[in-house]
Amino acid sequence: LRQHQSLADYVTLATRQEISGEKIFTNSVYVTNGRISGEISSAYTKHGIRLGISSRDYCDFLEYGAVWNFYKSRSGTETLVAKISEAGMSAKAFIKDGGTAAQFLMADGSVKALTDITSAYVTALGSSGNYLTWTKNGATNNVTVPYATNTSNIFPQSAADLNATTLNRNSIYSWANTATNTPGTYGVLFQWSNISAPVSGTNSHWITQLASVTDGGGLWVRTRTNTSDWRPWERILTTSNFNSLIGSNLTAYVRKAGDTMTGMLNIKMDTQPCLKLDSITANKEVCMYVYSGGVAKTAVGWNNVHGSYIYNSPSNRYLGIKDNGTPHFQGNTIWHAGNDGSRSGLDADLLDGYHKSDIYDNVTAKLSSLNDVLNSNGIRIYGF
Repeated sequence: LRQHQSLADYVTLATRQEISGEKIFTNSVYVTNGRISGEISSAYTKHGIRLGISSRDYCDFLEYGAVWNFYKSRSGTETLVAKISEAGMSAKAFIKDGGTAAQFLMADGSVKALTDITSAYVTALGSSGNYLTWTKNGATNNVTVPYATNTSNIFPQSAADLNATTLNRNSIYSWANTATNTPGTYGVLFQWSNISAPVSGTNSHWITQLASVTDGGGLWVRTRTNTSDWRPWERILTTSNFNSLIGSNLTAYVRKAGDTMTGMLNIKMDTQPCLKLDSITANKEVCMYVYSGGVAKTAVGWNNVHGSYIYNSPSNRYLGIKDNGTPHFQGNTIWHAGNDGSRSGLDADLLDGYHKSDIYDNVTAKLSSLNDVLNSNGIRIYGF
């Protein structure tokens, strides 16, 4: 060292020292009593150790997101070999020295032969006919289930009254033509409930009955609570009875979105209104048309101009009552006993545009003028 040269720019041999710049060693680095460690500030996301030549072959052991990743690079191609975290270690493969393809690696690091595994564990599940099967040690066995309790209830029992409270839940019954409260002459009934004995008077719960009428009557269902009577039997629609009950493609019913009826619509009721037409937007015209042979003839409705009206389409004429109560034809007020007379706005009480009082005054004036002329000639008409 030259005189007065500082040692701060050099690495010491026996003390801890921070190296801020990158150092490249062209030969091996040996650590005899210690370790190589890497510390990182919060401003960085990766840190670790690289061994090898960066431009060609190397191994990286990097920490990223609390997971240590082990990378291997060969001829410039980098491959993730394994990951290590608190959850464990994952890798593409685990190979035990001396292991073979006929062995299994156990959790304790030992190995077992394939024959040991197949003899101790179930290796396959399957089916055979009506049975589920399982295979162990090369032998296939059927899966058997012990009989459940009350299995006798799955066989139909005879029922004389389908309303009887003595019928058990989750049970199947059959009935004959002498039974009561049935949806058909012969059939089979399945009843279920959420308690073991649906007896009236206990805590409320639902009871359901599903009946199959065996004489071609189809499926029926009804329900009740234990504190109420049975609701009426309701028939279940199926593909075989849909057309007869509903009609093919619902042609027996009028669609809400618009449809055509070929029969008469007869509405019989005591309350009002029996038929209601309503516009979605306020003050929009609403009407009902009458057609003849596809040609519009008459309409009954309401609009802002004519009020409530009857409209004749061929003549384009309106007869209506405005919202203020004035009857009209084509907007012309109709004369009737309630609105005739003076100041009615009508001229039905005028003669050639003159009221009778106007005619009287006019005649009187003319006669008076005539009387003056006659008087001047010595002729006098009395009364004027």
